[in-house]
Amino acid sequence: MTDSANDSTPNATHWYLDENPLLQSIPKFSDPGQFAARLAYSPLSGLDLSQLDFMNRYELLVGEKMPLQPTPQSLRAALTWYGMLRVSYQVRNPVRVEARQRYWDVLNLVANGAASLPAAPVSGISVQITKGPTGTAKTVTAKRFCELLGPQCVTHGPRPDAGWTELKQLVYLYTDLSHDGTRGGFLTSLLLHMDRVLGTHYADDLPKRHKTIERLAVATVGRLIAHFTGLIFIDEGQLRNLMLSDQADLMQLFLLSLINSGIPLVMIGNERAFDWIDYSQDRSRLNVVPAEYFHPVGAVDTENSETDADALFHGISLYYVLEELPRNLRRCKRLLLRLCGGIARLGLMLWCAAQITALQQGRDRISERDLLAAYRHRRFDDLRPLADGFAKRLPELLILFPDVDAYYYAKQWGIELHRPEIAPASGPAVTTSSSRRRASPGSPGRRQTGKDKFKAEQTRKATAKAAREKLLAGLDPDDIRSAGITEVLLAGLASLREKANESPASKS
Repeated sequence: MTDSANDSTPNATHWYLDENPLLQSIPKFSDPGQFAARLAYSPLSGLDLSQLDFMNRYELLVGEKMPLQPTPQSLRAALTWYGMLRVSYQVRNPVRVEARQRYWDVLNLVANGAASLPAAPVSGISVQITKGPTGTAKTVTAKRFCELLGPQCVTHGPRPDAGWTELKQLVYLYTDLSHDGTRGGFLTSLLLHMDRVLGTHYADDLPKRHKTIERLAVATVGRLIAHFTGLIFIDEGQLRNLMLSDQADLMQLFLLSLINSGIPLVMIGNERAFDWIDYSQDRSRLNVVPAEYFHPVGAVDTENSETDADALFHGISLYYVLEELPRNLRRCKRLLLRLCGGIARLGLMLWCAAQITALQQGRDRISERDLLAAYRHRRFDDLRPLADGFAKRLPELLILFPDVDAYYYAKQWGIELHRPEIAPASGPAVTTSSSRRRASPGSPGRRQTGKDKFKAEQTRKATAKAAREKLLAGLDPDDIRSAGITEVLLAGLASLREKANESPASKS
């Protein structure tokens, strides 16, 4: 036998390359460039703007829009999800005897009313956490990736070698965590999404047959397995529903059990939502597939910082409905990235607000003045500290937002930011297994209720506010942080006075 034959023989029989009906509808890509091109999306692509009237342009500026120009971090995340999906389907390939046997074993357990399901043989290798501050394109990237996969439901005909006469394959499922943090709310959301895609009635039928949350959870996971669900995206992981709700512990344990199903799971949320992952075994399982951190562009210095900035502005600037481009696009780019703090959603808000102003004033292009006016407008007051916190690297501004890890960024920027001392909230507390495991030896292992957590959070905010005021009082008037905070506090009044003194001609 020749060396070339020896080299090719293993691939010919390797499980990874077996023919697989579950992968027939999943698109294949020859290289990352082709993948990135499919992931990119411009809502105005193919639209002849010259044919639009005032109302058309205005509607496009105020309507829902999700442009995406992949950055290295968003492309890396999407490629990871793609790999998780394809490899999982090969592991679960129903043409393989052992995989088909595991599939039917699980379904038989569910049919017999099992209170729990066996862990998948690949437990822990198909879960990924995508986190970062709000507005950094996590959700946009995930939804664009889902659209890239093609049909969400694929109906298969008879496949004796796979063990079915007909099958509705659920390629992906995208759902949000319930805002109240309850398992019941989350399970209902899962079942309703399945019904919408598959044409089933699980949301009505399963709760009638399974009266406890525990058994309903097992039945729901069983349905997900039965339809060979390829990838589950769980979005809206937030501090309030994964950390502060009264059922946070139970939801956390349920998510960990869902990982054992063998279905790849992507959990998306803000950076503080996953602080509960503190056990070493949980951390190791949830980091086999590297987590992806969506930072505002420029918030952390990397070798891709300039590329990320170019991609962010390119994606935003494509959403432009006026007849003439800005006179100096390069200067607009630098200004916009500074005003939005590198946060994609804020940048798009300011870009569209500037166009609305120009449109209302009968002008055919925007200028830097329009971007500044949008930034200084009172509508941006609540978000300006977030943008300035990242643009000017002022972690004391980020403390205003409990879902942003201000201390992480302070450390990245080499700034000392002391955590405020928080007095224990009064009131009754409950003891749970997770509170006991987190308690130090000899401690009573007490855990706050949701109400007490809210009180503690309010105390934290008040302490943080006092710390900021003390910091401001001690700063030199020329200190950049002093200027930044003063700008935030007085922006509304200054903006109104400035606009009152400006004539329409001066804005053109």
